[in-house]
Parts: sequence; structure tokens; C-alpha cells
Amino acid sequence: MPLHLLGKKSWNVYNNDNIARVRRDEAAARAEQVKTERQQRAREADVRLALLRGEVSDKSSAVDDADSLTKTDGLASSRRKKRRLTGEDDTDRDIRLARPNKEENTHHGMKSADAACRPSPSIPEPAWYMTVPTDHPSPNGPGRDVWGNEDAGRRARDQKRLDANDPLAVMKKGVAQLRRADEQRRAWREERERDLAGIEPLDDLDLDASATEASRKIVKAIEVVSDLVRSQSQSTGEHVQKHKHKYIGGLFAIAAITILALGVAYGVYASRKPKPAICNSSLCLLAVEAIISNLHPDVAAMLGDAHLDSLPPFPVDPCTNFDQFVCGGFSQHHQFRPEQNHISTASIMADNVDLILRQILEKPLNSKTGPDKHLLSMAEDAYKACMDESTLRRIGLDALAGLVDGIRTLSPIYPNNLQPRHENHLQMPALSQQATPTLADVLIQLILNGASAFFDFRVDVLFASPVWDVGLPHPDLYDDEDSDLMNIYRQAVKQSLANFYDNSPNTTAVWHTGIHSGFSPAALSDSVIQFESRLARLVLASNSNTAGPLVYSRLSLSDFTNLLPEIDLKLVLQGVANTTQQPDYVMVLSPEYLSHLSVLLQQTKPPTLQAFFIWKIIQKWSGRVDDRRLSKLVLLKTKLGGNRTTLPEERWRQCVHDVTSDLGWVASRLYVDQGLPSSHKDTAGNILDDVKASFYKILTDSTWMPLKDRHTAALKVRHIETEIAYPTNSPNVSNPSSVEDYYHFDNFQLGKDTYLLNGVASIRQQVRRQWAKAVGPETDRHAWDLFSTAIDPFYKHTVNSIFVPAALLQAPVLHSPYLPSYLSYGAFGTLTGHEISHAFDVVGSHYYINGTYRDWWSDVTAAEYERKSQCFVKQYSSYIVPTPAGDLHINGTLTLQEAIADSAGANAAFHAWKAHERTTKSQALLGLEAFSHEQIFWLSFGNFWCDKVEPEQLQHDLLTTHHAPNSVRILGTVANSRDFLQAWKCPSKEPKCELW
Repeated sequence: MPLHLLGKKSWNVYNNDNIARVRRDEAAARAEQVKTERQQRAREADVRLALLRGEVSDKSSAVDDADSLTKTDGLASSRRKKRRLTGEDDTDRDIRLARPNKEENTHHGMKSADAACRPSPSIPEPAWYMTVPTDHPSPNGPGRDVWGNEDAGRRARDQKRLDANDPLAVMKKGVAQLRRADEQRRAWREERERDLAGIEPLDDLDLDASATEASRKIVKAIEVVSDLVRSQSQSTGEHVQKHKHKYIGGLFAIAAITILALGVAYGVYASRKPKPAICNSSLCLLAVEAIISNLHPDVAAMLGDAHLDSLPPFPVDPCTNFDQFVCGGFSQHHQFRPEQNHISTASIMADNVDLILRQILEKPLNSKTGPDKHLLSMAEDAYKACMDESTLRRIGLDALAGLVDGIRTLSPIYPNNLQPRHENHLQMPALSQQATPTLADVLIQLILNGASAFFDFRVDVLFASPVWDVGLPHPDLYDDEDSDLMNIYRQAVKQSLANFYDNSPNTTAVWHTGIHSGFSPAALSDSVIQFESRLARLVLASNSNTAGPLVYSRLSLSDFTNLLPEIDLKLVLQGVANTTQQPDYVMVLSPEYLSHLSVLLQQTKPPTLQAFFIWKIIQKWSGRVDDRRLSKLVLLKTKLGGNRTTLPEERWRQCVHDVTSDLGWVASRLYVDQGLPSSHKDTAGNILDDVKASFYKILTDSTWMPLKDRHTAALKVRHIETEIAYPTNSPNVSNPSSVEDYYHFDNFQLGKDTYLLNGVASIRQQVRRQWAKAVGPETDRHAWDLFSTAIDPFYKHTVNSIFVPAALLQAPVLHSPYLPSYLSYGAFGTLTGHEISHAFDVVGSHYYINGTYRDWWSDVTAAEYERKSQCFVKQYSSYIVPTPAGDLHINGTLTLQEAIADSAGANAAFHAWKAHERTTKSQALLGLEAFSHEQIFWLSFGNFWCDKVEPEQLQHDLLTTHHAPNSVRILGTVANSRDFLQAWKCPSKEPKCELW
């Protein structure tokens, strides 16, 4: 009732005391409720934690508090639900009550399952979260029986029934069974042959005396027991039945003795050293013969005389003189041809390629049709033009004189012509028709004719580096004016220039607008030599090759012109590429060289420059001229090359080389089609993949690099692309039509009687094509810098790719896949590993994963690399090589990057082979059983670097190349290999220098 109607009006519920008390009660109730909820949440958390831990609770149902409170109240209603409804019989009631009970049991069972999804024993089926939801299955669906339940065998039975009624399936099954039977039969024969090869006569077994005596006693005991059993078996049946336990004991004794005998026999057999499988096929014997013939004669003789399992110490220590150990017999088995000054395994492989091409060109296959026939016809015409010596003698200097006249008309005559021409001249084609040509015009003509004057250009991306081969191999050679070499050089320049100028008794040179009224050949040649000497010293001072690796600077075209205003690079680019497109930048090896060259050009008289350009053209193309008026130049080339005679090489060899140069991809097509085994490309790809994987592990384990740099290096090696044997784009060498289309560029044609001009035409179309790509918007990532007939693999930083020509895929570098793998990994694996390592040297640090120019080394990596590399510099600088000029030290700084690459490639290849060996065991080689597989790996490595070189050529290489002599490369690599030192059981197991 309302408060104001209460019986006692004096009691007012709204007084302050009552209000305060109500508020206190409400606050207490709220606090109690919060406490109760907190306790309930804590209990629920404990239950969930127990479920996650998989703990078994006494109350497996873990019923909630709310459910437990309503159990009593719901008891009566539960009884009412169990009553039968109107019109419902007992069966219907049981079905109705069973459904909620099943759901309730499943719900409580899910709570009993632990976090690892292990169902409770009380669960009749898995919980909902333990099964993959599926649609309601059709009883006749695949994989189910007629009741709709899972039946794993039904699908197989259905397929078997279908196959039994399918004739094609029956035929396939029969073929598969025959194939399996052949494989099993082959495997059984091989296993039987191996077992028979491992069996030796009993007389040859070296058994211990104790083992032999024990076996004799066992055999005697078996005989005694057998006689006893035999005599007792003749007794009557009653006696046998009476003494049955004795017979049983005897049988047990026989069984025990037999087992003991078999155990002793097996122990004796197992203690013998098993013989490995030996490869004695013709290919294996050829590989062995190649290795043994190169070995030091004393080592080779020891292999023929000594017992294979007990070799005495080698007469040549492989740990200290491995170059002599592996290559000491090479010089005896290989003699120089008259024109040769260097023989190596690589040059012998190149000779094999030449022989194959000669056979194709001189005895063409009549079966060629279509594009292949046209390609062969092109190559034959170029070959015949070279072989026609009578026509060459008749032409004499005429063809070369045409090239000289082209340079002479473009050469700058007056000093003011050294300035760049007006900007509107950039729209002109390759050569200018104006009356005042510039240095840019001369450079265009020189580049299109294949000659170098001031720069060596490389154009996958536009690179410009100081010309390396100025004239003589080293600037110091110009200083000794009285030396034999300088006298020959002076006479060669004088004679060559005199053939293309009018002789006159004048002692000075006078020019009139490009017309020469007279000159002194001696004065002109001296001025050219003086200019060359200054240019050579400028190159030596500016070229970073002498102080380390090739590190380029990125310059815009305007920056290039600012440093060298005498040469308009934009005009050169447009004239050579014959396009109006321009690159955004040029990679310059030495910006200082540009400014120094500018000073030199300003200080040089134009007549000297003109003669210098003509001299470069004569040097380039004199090899395709047969004229006695160039005899001094022939003598100079002989002297520089270290040859013993001026006799040229066999004519067919020179012509094959020229065909390969003029029609490189045609020659590549012919060689690949005729000389490349079909399996070698796949074998090379597999080895390359293994070496890349080995490098990946080496890089990730290089703790001296910060983690970020290691990660980048690992990504870079994984993204290295491999081009093997031949290009498949621009052109696709496997497609003759693609090769034919490639030579339709720039109206390219060859003639049968224009030998020198064939070479010029070939150079021009190659240069125009390459420069057009260089100035284009995109880099051709699949463009090859060498033809497939080359021997050298190469790595391109700008595309992060390694290229392996087809000519390299031959023995003794890459062997048949049926030969032991350590042969191919030791040679081919180390060579390709060498190239891959260039991705991670100082130059590679400037090129990112995709080949873009970007520094990715941290300062820590750069500093640590520099510190570790100094060990290689010191090591290689300690090697001394005898030359005609005396004993010379190796330039450890000049050869640094190649030395590091040699060691890194060998290390990666060895570990790649060991990983391969874990899954595919290699056979031994008949004749080399004295060596372990690891040792033969290193023999195969050293076998490739065997060579024979004339002292003069060796001296030339020491002054000009980035590679140490082959013998030093062998010694340095093995001294830096822990695996080599362990394989040959060297006293010191620590490598001298390590980086990768």
C-alpha cells in the first residue's frame, strides 16, 4: 500500500536515517554481488586453465554454478517432460527424450576434452572443433558406404573395378609391371656383380690364426655331433622313444654350434675392408688417363709400380707443391705450335671446339634444310673468304687503306676543332658531313671499326673506362729507348704509317686542310710513341685496377662533358647507336682520368693525334692483311706475344676464329647442334644449383657480417639467374630461324672475297646493336657478352646472372653424369663458384639483388672485408715468378679479387659435392684407387689449371692481367682450403687466409 496510508503516520520512511540505511544496504548488496561475480570468474578461469593444461578433474562435467542451482528446481519439470504426450507411444517418447540427452552429453564431453584435442572417454564422437565440417554426405558418394559412413577403401575398389574393365588401363598396368621387372632385374644383376667383385678365394683371406683355429674346432665339433646323431638314428624306434630327451639335447647343441660358427664367420667377413664399386668404363678410363698424364712423372710412376693400398710417401709433397704434383707432367705431353706461347687445359678445350667447327665448315652436312642451311651457307662464305689467300695477296693494303682514309678525313687538323660542335649537330647521323669534323666523329668511326683510342666501352649499361691496352704492355717499357723491344716498336710504327702517307725528304710535317704534302716518318712515329707513353702513364695513374677492384662512379652526360669538353659524349652515343635516345648516366671508372685526358689533348698537336688514330686502325686490322709492307708489325706482335717465330698459325685455325668472331651466334648454333651432349646442360644446371645452395649456407654462416648484410647476401645468391650453354633470347640459338633473324640487323651482309670488310661489317652490326640497347630504356637481362663457343664462364653484376657457354661443358671440366661426381664438381663446380663469388666482392657490394647500382654493404662489413682481404694481398705478394726481366713478385693488390674468388669458389664447390655425395655415392676410378674421393676432387680442380707458358708471355701477363699465373692460383687456393689440408693429411690443418 502507499506509504502515506500506513497505520502509523508517525513513522516516516523518507527520514534521513532510513535513507542512509537503505543506501548502505544497497552498497553492501552491490559489493557482495561484485565479490560473487569475481569469485565465479576466478573459478571459471581455473576451469579453463585446467582444460588448457589437460588436467583431469574429479568432476569431469565441470557444470556451471548456474546449472547446479537450477537442478533441484528443474527436477519436477523434468519428470513432467518424461510423461507421454497425447497420442504418443513409448517409442516416440524415448526418441524425443534421447535427442536433448545426446546434445547435453556432447556439450559436457567437449568441456572434458583437453587443449590438445584429446577427447574424453565419455564422448561417443569427437567434439565439433575436432572435426572438419562437411555437408550432409550422400550415402552413395565417393569414399562412403551405403549407410553414408566413411569407407576409405571404397574409392580404391571403384577405381580397381573401372581399371579392370578398361583395356587402356590394363595395358598401362602391364607396361608398368614390365618396367618394374626390368628395373628389379637390372638392380639384381648390379648387386650380384658387386657381390661377385667383392668375393675373394678363401686362400686369399688374411685371417687371424686364432680365428682360423676357432673355425677349425667348430667344424670338428659339428662333425662329431653329426656322427653321433647319425649313429643314434640307426637305433630302434623304442630306443629313440626311450632316450628322446637326449636327442632333443643334441639338436639344441647342433643349433647352438651352428649359430656360433655363423657368427664367427660373419665377424671375420665384416672385419675385412669392403671394396668400393669401381668405374672402368671407357669414359672413366679416359678421365683417369688425362689426370695421370698431367701428374708429376715420379708420382705417375709410383701409381704404376706400388701396391695401391700401401703407397710410400710421395716424391712431391702435395701439401707444399701441389702445382707440381698435379701438373708436373703437363709440359712433357704438350708442345707449342709455332704461333703459340701458352698452352693450357682451356686452350686445348678451345682447340676441340675449333676442330668440330672445321669439320662442319669443310664437310657440311647435306641434310641441312631451311634456316639451318642458310646459316651454314653464311658461315661457309666467310670461311672461304678467309681461306682464299691468293685474293688476299692481290688486294694487299687496299682494303686497309680505305679504313685509314676514313679516319684521316675525320681527324681534327686545327686546334680549334677540338671544341665540341653546336648542339643542333646532334640531329646528324653517325658521321658528320660538315667541313670541320671533331674528335667525336673520329671516336664514332673508331668504335664502329672495333678500335680503342681513349676508352674501353662496355654497354650492357654504358661503362667507360680508360683504355687498358695503349700500345706496349706497361708504361715503363717506353722509358728504355735503346731496348730491343722499343727499337722494334719504333720501326713498326714508322713502317706502318709510311705506307699510308706520301714519302718526302722533308724533316717536318706540313698539313693543308687534310692534304699531306710531306713528312718525316721518323719524326711522326716518335711523336706518336711519345703521346702513347704519356697516355699510358695517365691510364696507369688513373685506372683503379692497379690499386684494387673495378669501382665505377655514376656521372650524368653533362658531368662527363664538363670534365672532358673536347669530346661530346652525346654525339658519340647518337652516332654509334644511330638513335636519338640518350641514357640518364654513364658509369665511369675514373673521373680523374677525364680531366687529365682533357689536358693531354690540349697539349698534343693535331697531326700527332691523326697519326695515333691511324695507328690504332692499322693495329686492329693488320691481322687480316697479307702484305710484306707490314712485316715490322708482324715482328712486333711476335715479340710482344713471346713467340719463337713469326710464322702465322695454321690458316684453317685463323679462319675458324674469324668465322667465330664475325658470325658468333651462327658458329654457336653449329657447335651446339653438333658438339654439345644433350645431358650436359642439365648436369651443369644441377651442379650450379648445388653450388648456389652451398654459397647460401656459407653466407648465412659468415658471422663477421652484420645480420642485415648476411640477409641481403643470402637473398642475392638465391636470386642469381643462370644462363647455361646458349641464349634463348636475342637470339635463341636452339632455333635457327631466330639466329637468322638476328643477322638481318642493320643490313648486315658478308661477301666471299671481302675478308677484311667482312670483319668490319660484323663489328659494326654488333656495336650498333649493343649500343642501341645500352641507350634504350631497359636493360636486356639475358644478353650474352660472349658466344657459346667461348670457354670462360662469366658473371654480370648489372643483371645478377652467371653465364656458362656451351664450349665449357666438356671434359675435363664437365664430365658425363655417369662418371663420379667429384670430377665435375672439382673442375666445373670451382669455376662457376669462382664467378658466383664476384657477386659478393667489393664490386658486387655496389650492385643490389636485382643488379641495380646500389651500395648494400654496411661500414662494418666493408671494414671487416678490407681487414680479411689484406691476408690475401700479403699471401700472393710473397709468390715469386721467374721471367726474362728477373724474378718478379705477384702484385697481390692487382690479383686480390680473383684470388678471393678462387678460394671461395673451391670452398663452395667442395661442400656442394659433399652434400650431393650424401645422397648419391660415387664410384672409385680404376687406376686412381690410391687416392680418396676427396683427393681426386682436388686433382680435378688442379687439372684444369695445368699450363705451359713462354717466359715472355708470362712477363706480359704479370704486368697486364688481374689473374695470377695458373701455378700460383693452384698453390694459393689449396693453401687457403681447410678441406684440402684435411684430405691430403697435411701437417698444418689451418688455412692461410679465409673469407668466404
